[in-house]
Amino acid sequence: MPSPTTLLRPFVQQKSPAAYAYQYLLSTPPQYEEDSSKKWPLILFLHGAGESARGGQNDLEFVKRHGIPKLVTAYELIQAGKPPIVHVPDLKAAKKTVDEEEPDAASLPVPEETAKLVAETFITVSPQVDLTKGYGWNAHVLEHLLNEIEDTYRVDASRIYVTGVSMGGQGTWNIALHNPQRFAAIAPICGGTDTLRLGLIKHLPVWVFHGVLDNIIPITESEQAVEALQEHGGKVKYTSYPRAKHDSWTETYNNPEVVKWFLEHKKERNVKRT
Repeated sequence: MPSPTTLLRPFVQQKSPAAYAYQYLLSTPPQYEEDSSKKWPLILFLHGAGESARGGQNDLEFVKRHGIPKLVTAYELIQAGKPPIVHVPDLKAAKKTVDEEEPDAASLPVPEETAKLVAETFITVSPQVDLTKGYGWNAHVLEHLLNEIEDTYRVDASRIYVTGVSMGGQGTWNIALHNPQRFAAIAPICGGTDTLRLGLIKHLPVWVFHGVLDNIIPITESEQAVEALQEHGGKVKYTSYPRAKHDSWTETYNNPEVVKWFLEHKKERNVKRT
């Protein structure tokens, strides 16, 4: 059991000072306070429609259901001597969305290695879309949020990564296209994009994931994006899961090699943010 000084700082629920910006979850590594000069890599995680806010008081808890915030939550449980099984709010009473049509693996244990790697290595930021204000991720608002985080926390600007699922997979593509020089690597999961503009990110390492049996967002959405990037000479990897439907994210985020892949990439130059 680690000493209190090495425990992860718990998720902090934040509301941006700007009225139009997203509320979000944020975590920092256990050693963050020990060296005030050290800067840390950052992962921005974009959830799917099923984890959006719907006007409830505790809606931000929905974001812990999948992906990066689920891994950090599992790490907190491990440090507390509990099983790494993340209990999420019951969404059955909430308004149904397309991302909830398939049962997920939220009740399964999270691999300790992956949870540890994410929580101890990265600052993580997981904002939330409010469905009462509109569907989908806004790249301009996300840019404001990233600026806010960089101004507040010790972020290594050469190692900022973005990943997301479904609606968040599309958002991952879109924010990379919105500011092609900001990120060191991106990993969109089961989300499509405008293939006409993908030449803008041909320099950017990309790892795409999709389930072959996806009946919500067809796998052709990812295949077309991968093909377009390849035609531009892009740095793209592609993983398809033959047995997966819409949930192609659980296997992806449970895999420590995906996290290690992020860490392999760093921007060659620290381009000034726009």
